[in-house]
Amino acid sequence: MLFVGISTAILSKIVRVDGSKQERVCVALAFSFFALALIVSVNLFFGWLLLFKLRIESPVWAVWQLGYTLCVIAVFQILPFVGVAITGWTVYRRARLKDGATAMTIAALAVFLLGIAAILVFQMH
Repeated sequence: MLFVGISTAILSKIVRVDGSKQERVCVALAFSFFALALIVSVNLFFGWLLLFKLRIESPVWAVWQLGYTLCVIAVFQILPFVGVAITGWTVYRRARLKDGATAMTIAALAVFLLGIAAILVFQMH
């Protein structure tokens, strides 16, 4: 969550969208969440491909297991709640203020990536 907070603060200064400051923060938050979901999914995908499908033996897997454990905890216990909150915020903004289409699309893609990450975790067991 520290990653999401720091990247949102940085991206809210960089992102250029039409609308209010709250819209910029909403897009930055959705993109930060998407980036975190992408990192988690890529980590799980490479582990699934190299370790479980190709059965490559390496001492690197001892280090990868720490990342795997953190990804599993994030995918099942932390990120779903954050995803629902961000998606809910973007849907609210879209319904009430008639903006937030960009943020809603990015948040929906992030939730989709979390679903793929959960499927990869189940494929590894």
